[in-house]
Amino acid sequence: MIDEAFVPFDIWGGAGKDTADAANVVNVGSSPTRPSIKVYACGPMGGLSSKDADAWRQELKALCGPAVIILSPMRGVPNVDNISPSYEANLIFHHKGVTARDRFDVQQCDIMVANLIGMTREKGSVGSIMEYGWANAYGKVIVTIAPQQEAAWGPNFLVADHPMIKTVTDYRVASIADAAKVVLAYLP
Repeated sequence: MIDEAFVPFDIWGGAGKDTADAANVVNVGSSPTRPSIKVYACGPMGGLSSKDADAWRQELKALCGPAVIILSPMRGVPNVDNISPSYEANLIFHHKGVTARDRFDVQQCDIMVANLIGMTREKGSVGSIMEYGWANAYGKVIVTIAPQQEAAWGPNFLVADHPMIKTVTDYRVASIADAAKVVLAYLP
């Protein structure tokens, strides 16, 4: 993200802060561009088809528009049940490669949006919880998508209601559309 205190001109295309020279506009091609932000799309994959695991991520991408880069753990994954047991056969889609890339993505993002809809104590995602830990440790903004309900401890207890998840969540929203609104509020 750009710290406006160090930008000597208006990057959005108007007159500069310190100068009225519109030629100081940052251009890519022929039109001024806005800086983008990166969002890591955290959520369950196991037990879902690749299409189902990726659908909400594509919806978030469409709602956020081109100024937001969605980092999806689904990119390049032909089948979520096809993670290679052989490290030598497939470095990227071996569990070590998947873990390294996801950790890198969380470290590089500005915001982590986690879709915990339907994630209960009995139907959880260990990978998603690991990503919460990374995002919190790296000081990322965390948006949790989950219904606003609290269930008693038991099989239907929502992961989003676990005290640690509630503590590290910066924004809890009920829908992907609401998560997109939070993300867009962070655009410079």
